[in-house]
This record gives sequence, structure tokens and C-alpha cells, in this order.
Amino acid sequence: MLWYAGVLALSLIVFALLIYYAVAAGFREHQDEALRSTAQTVASAYVEEYEEQHSLAKAGEVILVELTFPNRYVQVTDNAGNPIASSKNLSGVVTIPSAALNEAREQKSSLVTVDNLRLAIVPLTSDHNSGFAVVGEPLRVIEDGLSRLRRDFFAGVPLILLLASVGGYFLARKSLAPIAASFKEQQRFIADASHELRTPLAVLRGETEVALGKPRTVDEYQNSLTLIQEEAERLSHIVEDLFILARQPIDRPAALIKAPVSLHKAVRDCARAAEVLAIRKGVQLKLENSSASIALNGDEELIKRMILNLLDNAVKYTPEGGQISLALARRNGDAEIVVRDTGIGIDEADQQRVFDRFYRVDKARSRALGGAGLGLSIVRWIVDVHGGEISVASAPGQGSTFVVKLPLK
Repeated sequence: MLWYAGVLALSLIVFALLIYYAVAAGFREHQDEALRSTAQTVASAYVEEYEEQHSLAKAGEVILVELTFPNRYVQVTDNAGNPIASSKNLSGVVTIPSAALNEAREQKSSLVTVDNLRLAIVPLTSDHNSGFAVVGEPLRVIEDGLSRLRRDFFAGVPLILLLASVGGYFLARKSLAPIAASFKEQQRFIADASHELRTPLAVLRGETEVALGKPRTVDEYQNSLTLIQEEAERLSHIVEDLFILARQPIDRPAALIKAPVSLHKAVRDCARAAEVLAIRKGVQLKLENSSASIALNGDEELIKRMILNLLDNAVKYTPEGGQISLALARRNGDAEIVVRDTGIGIDEADQQRVFDRFYRVDKARSRALGGAGLGLSIVRWIVDVHGGEISVASAPGQGSTFVVKLPLK
């Protein structure tokens, strides 16, 4: 904004100066032309009167009586520049430089400034030997006009600069507000990601240092390597999730590569893969309503990741002996995927935040289960890029139900 205001101020000042000097030159040119025309009128009238009066002085007096010019002074001189007659509004005698008289003889007119008067000098006759008609006007006539112009510029330029700067400031602030919000989100994302990566890295480094600190038994080495393997797998999952989040396109429809996807087949494949995790945890996984053939346009890899993340989340938070169900149905032009579990449940206050990156309802327990708080965030993004909706219904101790609706058209 400071650069913008500075460039605008400089541009306005340069523009004002150009206009000012152009107008000043125009004023002076107009004044010179008007004075020259008036002097020619005086000379022509003087010659006519002289032919009638046959007296320079008498002709001059008649002309000065018949011709009156507001704010202009008229003087008739002889060939040497001595005054013959002068208008009443001219106090004193104007001494005309001989160079100006010579220029008038040679070029039929001349212009000169004497005592703050701009003078136009024109020979009375074509032989240039009868004298001169001199018409003058104060320079303050132009100066008054330029003074008003300067006053307008001094008032107008700062006002325009102020209005433009204030308007530009609010426009820039309004335009950059979403960008500033995205920067804050990015900073928070980086901070959270660093925090999540720091813990497994610290465990890896600490366990390695302990294992290499002194000779140990085979069992102790195996225990250390098992812990290192678990933390390495956890790191791999976090990095993989971060990579998926980094793929989030700015322009979702253009960036997402869509192809026909057999949704019922994808659901069966995901259920089969998640069943291994459920059996290991001692949880029963049941597949419901998956026989109907349902297809849509989308990214098959992302859709499978979405379903697996929902199932993985259900397995993590469902205690041993619990149940998980996965259902697929066609409803109101949408494909509806429902994942239910009998797990620990989610408080109402936390239900909307579970889709935020790195957010976990029970941080200590989630960390113990290997969660980084990215799974549901990825699920929501995948649903969004497919133009769908996701909702959750849950209560503490009563399990959770996640419902995904994907448009089939």
C-alpha cells in the first residue's frame, strides 16, 4: 500500500505539473495573441482617423476615446517610441526598449515584458515610419488564473490521493483476507505436522542411542528393533497422509482426474482389507447392502482411501469385542456409504472438529493408537472434491456413525 500510494502520489504530482505548465503556456500564448490582435485594431483605427484629422495627436485622442479595453492599456507612440497619446488607465509612461521597436519594424509586430506589463507593439502603417500602436496587459491577469489552478491542485491532488489510498487499502485488505487466512492455516498445519513428526523421530533416536550405548542381549535388540519398526511405520503413515493432503487441488473440478468407478466393488475391497485390522483388534466387521451395482465418476484411489480411513478410524476407537458395519446404498440420486461402530463415541462439541487436521478427541489415547489426526481430514477433502457431503452422529459410549453421500450424476 505504501508503494502504491507513493507511485500514485508521484504520478499525480507529475501529471499536475505537466497540466500546470501546459495551461500556463496556453494562457501566455492566448494573452500574446489577444494583445497583438488588439494592437492591430488600434493601428488600423488610428490610420483611418489620421487620414481624416491629419494630426497624430488628434487622431490618437479620438482613438483612445472611441476604443476602450478593460484591463488593457493603450498607447500610441511616434517612430522613436515617444508617447503621442495614452489611455486614462495607464499611469505614467511606458518606456519601450528600442530592440522591441526594431523587431516590430522588421516582423510587423513584437512582444515584450516591461514593468510587469506584457506589451504588443504593431507599426501604425505599412511603411513602418509613422509610429506604433502599443497595447499592454498586467501579468497578474495570467498569474491570477494560474494561482486559482495551483489552489485547485493543492486541494485536489491530496484529496484524490487520500480517497484512492483509502479505497485501495480496503480493496487490498478485502482481496488479501482469504490469502492471509490461508497463510495462518498453512502455518498451523506446518506447526502441527512438525509436532507430530517430532515424537516418533525422538523415539527412534532415543531407542537407537540406548541400543547402541552398550552390548545387549538378542531379546533386547529385538525389542528395540520392534519399537523402531513401529515408529517407522507410524512415520510412514504420517508422511503418506501429508502427501495426500499436499495434493489438495486449488481448482477441484479441473485438477481431479475422474473415471468410472464401481463403488460396490471398491467397498468390498476396502472391507476385505480392513477385516485384517479388525481381526487383530478383536473387532467384528460386517459388510451390508453391497450387492447392488453402483457406479460413479471419480478417483478410485481416493475413494478407496476415504473408505479405508473411515474403517481404520472405527477399528482404532472400537474396543475389543465391538462391532463395525459398512453399508452401501443408492438413495435420492446419491451413493450413500455408512460406517457404524460401537466404539467410545464423540462429544457433540467435538463432532464438527474431528474433520480438522491433527485434531483428536482423546489426544493421549489417539497417540497411543498411532493416530495423527489426519485420517478424517483426508476423508472430508476426498468427499469435497467429489462434490459430496459427510456427517457424523455420535454420543459418548454409544459409538459413532459416519455417513458419506456422493452424487451419482
